[in-house]
Amino acid sequence: MNRIDMFKDKITQTVSNDPIIWGKWLLVFFVVILTYVVIIKFKIYEKVDPSTKLDKKVKKAIENKHIINATLISSYVDEENNTCGGKYEYEINGKKRKYNAMFSGRYARRILHLYYEDNPRKVFTNEEMHYYTLRAIPLIILVFLPWLIGAFIAVILGLVN
Repeated sequence: MNRIDMFKDKITQTVSNDPIIWGKWLLVFFVVILTYVVIIKFKIYEKVDPSTKLDKKVKKAIENKHIINATLISSYVDEENNTCGGKYEYEINGKKRKYNAMFSGRYARRILHLYYEDNPRKVFTNEEMHYYTLRAIPLIILVFLPWLIGAFIAVILGLVN
């Protein structure tokens, strides 16, 4: 028996003419679709996405007028990675402070808009390049969640060995 015949036999065993098995596969399909509906309806992607959280923080800071303009002191360009960075200086409550930022591209901004929520020492910006590697893990899990749940239901119903 060659590989194609073995594959046909496996498919025939998995998806047979038995209406109970078809009903079980329909249930698995329904659960996958229902999971997508729940994720979209309750906007779970937006709650998990780190860039959305940053946008909300910036919006709150703008509403409270917690905006600081920082001026560029020095900059550097990393042509290999197509990034650049800059050291910025800003003044708040009569004290001068420094802020380091990294951008994609070759030119650092001359004026950088910094924001803060409650504490003026904890400034942030949405203009610089952010690395969300660890914060993006829940988003990746959320993308595959409906398929993981569908596979789990298929195993529970005995459709997959």
